[in-house]
Amino acid sequence: MRFGLDHPVQYRLLLLRPVVSPHSTAEVEAAQTCHREVVAAVHDCVEAGVLHGDASTIAFTLWATAHGCVSMLIARPPFPEPKDLDDFIDSTVRTAGLGIALNSRLPATTAMPAAASLAARLDQLADDLALQK
Repeated sequence: MRFGLDHPVQYRLLLLRPVVSPHSTAEVEAAQTCHREVVAAVHDCVEAGVLHGDASTIAFTLWATAHGCVSMLIARPPFPEPKDLDDFIDSTVRTAGLGIALNSRLPATTAMPAAASLAARLDQLADDLALQK
């Protein structure tokens, strides 16, 4: 995310326009290198048991989250940006990471519990995690 925000022109060239040629161009190689790095990092998380599932699919989900945020900030929509970009980036990554860590453990058919029950369980999880510091 930081790369995209610090280098918006390069980010646009790599990830915000259709590939001119599907053949081995510098843009395709650069984008594929980025993708491999993300998949490798996710693969390490799967191997460590933090995430469950296919590393490529999980990487795509996480990338989509980060890409959406970066794209929105580069496009400068007509509403206020986050006051602290570093906090925003950290929060986005934590939210996506924790969400996918939980979701990757649930069967696809899992029904969402009632709001009050879910809130209570999330409060307990947050308390448990805070105590581990």
